[in-house]
Amino acid sequence: MLKIKEILSCIVLAFLMLAMISIPEKKGGQNTHLTFSLPNNTSNHFYIDAFSIITNSVFDELFVVKDAQVVKETIDFLNKAQTNSKTKFTTIGIDFFSPIEIIGMSFKTENIIIVRANLASKEKFEKNSHKLGLKNFVLNNECYIILKGDINTQNLKSDIQNNLFKFSTSRKKEDIIWSQFEGNHLIQDQKLIIKSKEIIAKIRGIKKNKQESQRLKPSGIHSSFSLQKLVSEIPSDYLKNLALLKKIEFVSLNYRGFELQDEGDILGVPKFDVLLTFKKQQNVEDFINKIQSKYNLPILKNENGYSIASKKLFFNQVSDKIIYLSTQKKQALLSDSYEPFQFEGDLKMLTKIDNSGWSSLVLDLIPGYQASKNLFEATDHLNMKRITDNTTEIKLKFKKEENAYHSFIKLFLLLTVE
Repeated sequence: MLKIKEILSCIVLAFLMLAMISIPEKKGGQNTHLTFSLPNNTSNHFYIDAFSIITNSVFDELFVVKDAQVVKETIDFLNKAQTNSKTKFTTIGIDFFSPIEIIGMSFKTENIIIVRANLASKEKFEKNSHKLGLKNFVLNNECYIILKGDINTQNLKSDIQNNLFKFSTSRKKEDIIWSQFEGNHLIQDQKLIIKSKEIIAKIRGIKKNKQESQRLKPSGIHSSFSLQKLVSEIPSDYLKNLALLKKIEFVSLNYRGFELQDEGDILGVPKFDVLLTFKKQQNVEDFINKIQSKYNLPILKNENGYSIASKKLFFNQVSDKIIYLSTQKKQALLSDSYEPFQFEGDLKMLTKIDNSGWSSLVLDLIPGYQASKNLFEATDHLNMKRITDNTTEIKLKFKKEENAYHSFIKLFLLLTVE
């Protein structure tokens, strides 16, 4: 049975090989009108033009960046994959020139995730698809591979065959389109374009709030959002011990990294400011005591107030429904906005660790951490702005000396380290 990593390697290998034999010029999406037949009860649909992404990545790597070490590692990866009988993509039968779709949907009582792709050879796929180690079936010269969900494939195949709805969207140069549905109706879509120096996402369907809400002034990496929308997506089983989340209406958070502690029982303390807006009145000290006792958090009370390990925990009662907690600032710096969602700032904060010493050497040996750190350090800034009444744009810029495609190739190579 193939591991997920081996499946991923198989797919990427196919795209890399096809890209390398293509005409050496960067590909851009065409102005097209796309129509999809989606299963009833689809909640999320991803359209991914992986061939275009990989082709542009190979072009930039070979003709723009020209990083000899990364090219060598990529060739080594290709050679290793070709000698592994499990990852010989030519036996799978998938059409790697066509886009890939990922579908999230509910089937009976279960939420499932499916990959859908066109087939170059139905016979090859049906003969060799067992190598994937995942349940799958073929319908209308398309393969359906079940990534999540323990269901009967024949029942699912029959249900999809008889219960489809049409969905259309436009595409200009987008590499990825993420559409969200409710009752088979589109409620929001996000279209993402990857370029050499930036990644742009346009989100359609986020309208301004009717009233302003208080939030923190952005600092570090910032996010402000309605918590109840997230809570509604969490399975009820997981909410049994998180009932407190249902009381919080809105969250505004600034994060500036993690500070390791030399002494004490905990590894370290996050450097954060958070503003919490509750549905009803909430006393800040009652809230601190409640979360400390319920979740056994390392919050200590002393004559000077509260602390987490050696870091003082600042707190403030902003209003009868709004409280402020911070390991950084005594007073909250506030702003007002009609935006229901904000995400902006410096992504490097996500992997920033202070007072690390020898621990940083250990962390750098972890491929996942090192890969993420390298990627975030290549970025400049994440900006978010409203461009129409119904559309918001998120733009991630990379440093002048960096290249987005090159950064993601390095990320992939590190994540595939055995």
